Amino acid sequence: MKAAIRAWPAHVLSMTLDPASWRAIMQVVPLTEPQPPEFALEALEGTDPAEARELLEIVQHLPDALPQAAAQGLRARLLAETSRAPERYAPFTRALCELYDLPRDEVRALLARSADPHAWKWSGLPGILKLPVEPGPSRARAQSYLVKFRAGVRFPEHRHDGVETVLLMAGAYTDDTGRRYGTGDVHRMEPGTAHAFTIASDEDCVAATLLHGGLNFRSLPLRLLARLLGH
Repeated sequence: MKAAIRAWPAHVLSMTLDPASWRAIMQVVPLTEPQPPEFALEALEGTDPAEARELLEIVQHLPDALPQAAAQGLRARLLAETSRAPERYAPFTRALCELYDLPRDEVRALLARSADPHAWKWSGLPGILKLPVEPGPSRARAQSYLVKFRAGVRFPEHRHDGVETVLLMAGAYTDDTGRRYGTGDVHRMEPGTAHAFTIASDEDCVAATLLHGGLNFRSLPLRLLARLLGH
């Protein structure tokens, strides 16, 4: 069986199986052909298998068809394009679908909206912007936002009335316990927990948040501001 699996091209095998099965097999049967990166499997999920195989093969052989200088230029362009929204956040599509109970198309539309500077609104706190998210039916009562924090900003101490889930899509922060959360981490805070956190100084932070209940700030002026803004 292992020999038969090894005989399949890796890109064909990856598009024949769902990503979870692909990762499970790769732990048992290592293949010599380069594996498609996780973001490629995510981006092509749901695509017709024949079309997906063709696209992966084209991408795989594209560098061989280009002069070295052109390949370097293409790499620079790809890095520039994928460092901006919405492409930068595309690897989080599935996680956002689950967090907000939204279909893939609506999450893609949300990420496209995140590329528009005018879609982000003032949060009431300096250096922090938010983009409202309309979640699916099972999350309808929760407060849902994409939140953008300027590098170095400190979010003041607050207590959670309900569960809050934060998915970090870019950047990092350190909470007042000294624990650091980085890109791709999920930070879940239970009702009654309290903390403050500081955004890393080298990069802005973007997070997807889902809050049940409200936030109670320790500072009275901030509590009044939160009530005024409907938090």
